[in-house]
Amino acid sequence: DDSMEKRMEFNKPWDFVNLKIWDIWDHFWSFDFSKPTIIWLDFENLLDIATLTTIVSTLSYLKENDILILSLPLWMRDKTTYVNQWNAEFWESLKNGDFSWVNYPKLVYKTVYDKLSDTVARSKPWIQFEQLYHMKYADQIPMLTIGWILLSESCKPDLSRALSALWYINKTEVPTDIDLPTLTTKEKTYLDKNLHLIRSGGLGLAGLPFELTQSQLDNYLLYYKYYPNYQEGIV
Repeated sequence: DDSMEKRMEFNKPWDFVNLKIWDIWDHFWSFDFSKPTIIWLDFENLLDIATLTTIVSTLSYLKENDILILSLPLWMRDKTTYVNQWNAEFWESLKNGDFSWVNYPKLVYKTVYDKLSDTVARSKPWIQFEQLYHMKYADQIPMLTIGWILLSESCKPDLSRALSALWYINKTEVPTDIDLPTLTTKEKTYLDKNLHLIRSGGLGLAGLPFELTQSQLDNYLLYYKYYPNYQEGIV
């Protein structure tokens, strides 16, 4: 998005990130893939054949111990058109031909995973296609993010030891549901101030001075370090 270039530059997390505003496919060939590589494809449209082809094409550039991350939306306004498109393009993934929005995250996962794992098995048989995480969350709209590593056999023991210390690793087909509450500054300050009481059991859901579900509270305890901070001021 050219209109947000300054904002993206200002908010990039590390100085070594070289931010480029361009169509990736115009410059993909110039990337140095001999270096350790992480590719994160963040799509704006729901999964279709064109998107799946892009994902598979990207996989061909990756080598041992590189990482591929995908983010895909799980919602759209024109649902009827998309359901018809899915039934036409991905009918093989449906046992009875019926599309279900409830099962849509599972359908997306299975369609992408089956295609990528089959591609790796055929084109890079010496590499293991190892899943790192699989999460569902709401970023304005519901999103699904999945990450894999193209793991070499020699690195598997070291990776297993490293991953054993990371609680957010998810290698299953069921996504981790990150259901973070929308909090005011006052509510967030209250939770942060009382984290020790909540963790120790001294303050429970019923004792909070505002409404939260147990899932929202549990997720906040997991992800509070990464929760956005907003500052209020008087001008």
